[in-house]
Amino acid sequence: MKKFFVLIIITAFFISCNSNTVLKEYKKFDDISWNKFDILNFEFPVEKNEGLDFYFALRHHTDFPYSFIDVNITF
Repeated sequence: MKKFFVLIIITAFFISCNSNTVLKEYKKFDDISWNKFDILNFEFPVEKNEGLDFYFALRHHTDFPYSFIDVNITF
């Protein structure tokens, strides 16, 4: 019974969290390769004096031979 109650509480917590996501976009690359000079642009609406949180997620293939990826972001 305790497990059921905990499951209900956790489910309610995740349902109640509303992220109000403005943009969620994915880019897929041919041959699983991204040229470092291939600049990606993402555009999304921002109202004047509007505060937004910015989150950047990058997925990579498991065959990627390095433990880090350098990324430059410009607003």
